Amino acid sequence: MMRYRSDIDGLRAVAVLPVILFHAGIPGADGGFIGVDIFFVISGYLITGLLLNDLAQGRYSIAHFYERRVRRILPALFLVIAVCIPFAWAWMLPDEFEDFAGSLSIVVFLSNFYFAGEVDYFNDAAELQPLLHTWSLAVEEQFYLFFPPLLALVWRFGRRGAFIAVAILTALSLVLALTASGTDPQRLFYFSPARFWEIGAGALCAFSTRDWSRRGREAGTFAGLLMILAAFFLVDRGTVFPGPWTVLPVAGAALILLVGGAETRVGRFLSLRPFVWIGLISYSAYLWHQPLFAFARIRLMGEPSIAVMLGLSAMSLGLAAISWRFVEQPFRRRSGPVLPRRPALFGTFAVLGAALLGLGIWGFQTEGLPTRLSPEARAQIAYLDDRPAQTRPCLAKPGKSKPAHPWPRCSTPGADADAPPDAILMGDSHMIALSGRSIDALAQEGRTAYVAAHAGCPAVGGLTRLDKGDPRDCITYQDGILDYAEKTDAPVIVIAQRWALYVDGTRFDNGEGGHERGGPVVVDTWPERLASADPAARRAAILARFEEALAALSEKAALVLVDPVPEIGWSVPRLAARCAMNGTAACPSDVSYDRYLERNADVLAMIGRLAERDRITRVRTAEAFCDMQAGGRCAIFDDTGKPLYFDDDHPADSTGAQRIAPMIAAAVRDAGR
Repeated sequence: MMRYRSDIDGLRAVAVLPVILFHAGIPGADGGFIGVDIFFVISGYLITGLLLNDLAQGRYSIAHFYERRVRRILPALFLVIAVCIPFAWAWMLPDEFEDFAGSLSIVVFLSNFYFAGEVDYFNDAAELQPLLHTWSLAVEEQFYLFFPPLLALVWRFGRRGAFIAVAILTALSLVLALTASGTDPQRLFYFSPARFWEIGAGALCAFSTRDWSRRGREAGTFAGLLMILAAFFLVDRGTVFPGPWTVLPVAGAALILLVGGAETRVGRFLSLRPFVWIGLISYSAYLWHQPLFAFARIRLMGEPSIAVMLGLSAMSLGLAAISWRFVEQPFRRRSGPVLPRRPALFGTFAVLGAALLGLGIWGFQTEGLPTRLSPEARAQIAYLDDRPAQTRPCLAKPGKSKPAHPWPRCSTPGADADAPPDAILMGDSHMIALSGRSIDALAQEGRTAYVAAHAGCPAVGGLTRLDKGDPRDCITYQDGILDYAEKTDAPVIVIAQRWALYVDGTRFDNGEGGHERGGPVVVDTWPERLASADPAARRAAILARFEEALAALSEKAALVLVDPVPEIGWSVPRLAARCAMNGTAACPSDVSYDRYLERNADVLAMIGRLAERDRITRVRTAEAFCDMQAGGRCAIFDDTGKPLYFDDDHPADSTGAQRIAPMIAAAVRDAGR
């Protein structure tokens, strides 16, 4: 019989609190998601211990096992889902509700597979998903679908034989996680077989019957806690998980489970009453926190303050205490008052699960039930897709190779495919956003163009992203497009990109509640590093690299440099649609021009210096959006209320890009003289 260990409840607290702080976006908690890995180890240890005890006493029953799982997992889970549904219905936009509907696959424990194909755990969209965190429940239950029968099968070879079988299973999963860590990080994160070794590590600890020495227990538990703390501070959003770094928190948790106990110093620390209390309610706290955060972000139309998120974190603990007392506890006791008989228990949750799954299928097949929204809100949200036809064929993405230039469907329609273009448009996704209308404007003047861009990549200077994907991607793009420009002897090259993001490395904050979500951006040369760790020195180095490269390029072709497009801080279509949904009369309609100047001061000065050269022309994008005087404002809607952007920084094709395209065409005309 497994004895109760208060230090394990304390370890649960160590697992759940970092996860909550991570999802809350609290500074310094970037490694908090490792708490899920600790939960996996604890689960494997406790569940395997119960199974081994049942097998040893000859009372193993698969029906009894799954009854325990239903009583442990489903009551609180279904309660949280039920509470989420009305808020999702009232507040979520169609694409968000479609993902919410897909996440209801958690009722059959498949939400991890849904998220693997739809939602990057570390991107902005993930923060708006109330049930994102259920991926880990799905992984656990998939493991326990086959593990108990497998353990019962190998038990005939004795405890040692069962241990060897579990060790082999764990090793195979670990090898998969380590060897696949460089392939597709988004899918790997959610991929059950690459996570099973973490549960298996806890399972292996449950086999141990060794009586450890006092010194060994003290050293082991201290080392384990140190490994968990190290992982919390050393791991961040850019770390591939699962992968080599995952070993750190998993091994740390396993050590505490293997040799720990309330008698050790670490055990006494983990057994402190606050830790134990949080550990007891940790499952409910895990369930409640993400819906609170997601719906707060949705309702407030931006990133809530740290104070708000800390308040919601405390609220998640309060709700957890209530659901633990009045939902978890009554259901977990088979002798309790709620559904004590197994057939009634299974039948009730089968019906409830079928209803939730039906809602999920309905919401997913109708693409988020857009009819929930008013006609005005639907009209605004349609601008999320207001992008040029060149977006898909002409925008390379990290990790996805492109053929040699010219790429199909990226030239002026009807132009001679063998004739060199009059202008080459290059840069990142900002160039693509402007490309459709710019190509049309150039065509009206009898000029042809070719566009090829790379998402999230600086256009020149051998500069690349070190925080995202393979750093060789950006360099390969630059070499390829510039080589094509040289081979075709292109007379004019147009460059548009998100200059300030690459120079500053920070996301935009408009100072009025609109704050772009996402982590820092790290731009540098590769493999040799150019930039200093000092922010000011780094900015200067990146700017100098841009200026030097652009000046050199102007010796080969005339350049048109497009100023930074004013950033907004809010996704404009989403902002407008939410204002319509919420009945908000005072919806923001512009942002500060001074903020634009402050954010882009160094970049604008650099482009200004370059534009003094004979072969470089400048496009002042702010003229298309802003009242260019002190205290002026930059519009985010046109005069008829249509969004000028399709997100928080890319001009919409039919409105914002339409304003800039004639300016680009005029600059190309002037540059080509």
